Amino acid sequence: MSPNERLSGRFDTFVFDWDATLTTVKLLRKLNERLNPQWAYRKRKSMEMIEKNPGSFRNKSIRRKIRITEAKEGVAFLADLSLYLMKPRLQNDSREVLQILKQKRKKVALFTNGAAWRVLRELAYLGIEDYFTAIVSAQDLNALKPNPLGLEVIVKALHASKERTIYIGDMANDVDTAKYCGVHSCAIANGFDSYQKLKDSRPDYLFRTMESLKNSL
Repeated sequence: MSPNERLSGRFDTFVFDWDATLTTVKLLRKLNERLNPQWAYRKRKSMEMIEKNPGSFRNKSIRRKIRITEAKEGVAFLADLSLYLMKPRLQNDSREVLQILKQKRKKVALFTNGAAWRVLRELAYLGIEDYFTAIVSAQDLNALKPNPLGLEVIVKALHASKERTIYIGDMANDVDTAKYCGVHSCAIANGFDSYQKLKDSRPDYLFRTMESLKNSL
């Protein structure tokens, strides 16, 4: 990629997935993603919203989610327990990527299927919450990826141009989400899905590691 093709020149808004994209893969979450029947059911129901009426999510009253509210006391306890049992760790170069985007005055957001109470605690634990202008959990919207409602919320809330917005994730599911929303997609093969599976999903950009993404900025 030549300097004239750098992503920081091509896009103004960078939206990231959380688990296994900016953070390392946790075995328990990987098993939950693959095997939990309730999780699979919720994803299927979210997908049916698109299949029945592809434009339905755009016609809903889009709720702005600039900073999800802090978890209530009981849920906060679960979040702290989760931190104790499975301390989050950033992928190599994730912090550097966020720093570069901040220096270049880009809008940076987070869109995840993860529960808000957990993700917010992990962001604070890692000291990177201030890099994000908007943080949206698909669970808050009851529309798990690949339903793109959360991305629509972010684009609308940040007054972003879809043509200059890119969604970055580690699964083919993330690539599909970007496509349904009409924004550009970027896949990084350091998480749940293999490089070949991500390649088959035909993202606009594909990198093997976060370091490769960093070098493209």
